[in-house]
Amino acid sequence: MALTKVLLVVCLAIGTISGFSIPDQMQNTLVSAIRSRARTWVAQEYNQREKFGVMSLGLRPNDSVANAVPLLENQRSVRSLPVNFDSRQKWPYCPSLNQIRDQGCCGSCYAVSTAAAITDRYCIHSGGQKQFTFGATDYLACCTDCLKCDGGYVAKTWQYWVDSGFTSEGPYKSGQGCKSYPFGSYCVNDPYPTCSRQCQAGYPLTYSQDVKYGASAYRVMWNENAIMTEIYQNGPVVVQFEVFDDFYQYRSGVYRHVTGTTQGWHAVRVIGWGVENGVKYWLIANSWGARWGDNGFFKYVRGENHLGIEDFVYAGLPKY
Repeated sequence: MALTKVLLVVCLAIGTISGFSIPDQMQNTLVSAIRSRARTWVAQEYNQREKFGVMSLGLRPNDSVANAVPLLENQRSVRSLPVNFDSRQKWPYCPSLNQIRDQGCCGSCYAVSTAAAITDRYCIHSGGQKQFTFGATDYLACCTDCLKCDGGYVAKTWQYWVDSGFTSEGPYKSGQGCKSYPFGSYCVNDPYPTCSRQCQAGYPLTYSQDVKYGASAYRVMWNENAIMTEIYQNGPVVVQFEVFDDFYQYRSGVYRHVTGTTQGWHAVRVIGWGVENGVKYWLIANSWGARWGDNGFFKYVRGENHLGIEDFVYAGLPKY
C-alpha cells in the first residue's frame, strides 16, 4: 500500500438529546437486517440513540501529513505471539486500560483515543510507577491543523504530544485535572474551549508543571503481525476505519460490516487481540462511553484490513 494518502478522520460520536432520537422503526429495520445477515456478532437497539457530527468522508491526499510521523521499520521481533492477548491482563497495574472515555457531542475521536493510548503507555513504560491522565482538551483548543469537533488527523495528534505536550484531564465538568473535558453526551451546547496555557482554577499545578511530552511518535507497518508485536511490546495503538450504519448497533461478538451506508471514519484504540469461534479479532476500546457495545469495548475482525482498519496504525513512546 502506498502511503501517499492520509485520512482526515471525520469522527463519529454517539450521544442523546432529551426528547429526540432516531425513530424506532428505522432502528428496528436496521437491527432486523443485521440479525438476518451477521454471523459473528450481535446487534441491539439503543434507546434515544442519535447520530450527530457525521460528515462526509474526508480522504485528502497529503504527503506532508503522511510524513507527520515516521514509519517504524526496524521493529524488535517477538519469537512467539500468544493466540489471545489483553493489555489489561499483562499490565494490571495500569487502571487506564480498563477505562472507556466518552467524546460526547464532539467529533474528537482522533484526539480522545490518542490521549487514552498515551495515558496507557505512560503507565506501562514506567512499570506502573507513574499514573497521569492525558487529555484531549488542550489539544482540541490549541491545534491549528485540525477541524476541532469536525475531525482531524491522528498522526498530527501524536506528533503534537511530542512537540507541544498534553496536559492532564478530568471527566466532563468534573473540575479535575489541569482541564476538564468540555463536551458531554447530551448535546447541551457546551462552549468550545479557548486556547489558554493555564490550568483551571483550583488545580494545584501551573500549566508548565503539568504538561508532559512524548519522546517519539510513529506509524506501525500495515500488517497484522507488526501491529500485534507493537501492542505486545509497548501497549495500545490507535487505528482508524470506515464506519457504516450497522456499527452503531453493535452489542457483542466479532464485528464485520453487513449492511447500511457509510457514515464517515472513526479512530479507536486497540488493546489486544484474540480468536472467538474460529474468527480472529482485534480487541478495541471505543470512545462512546460504557453504555455502548460491550461496556464500551468491541471486537473487530482481524487480519483482513476490514474497512481499512490495518492501513494506518499510530503509536509513540513517553518522555519522563
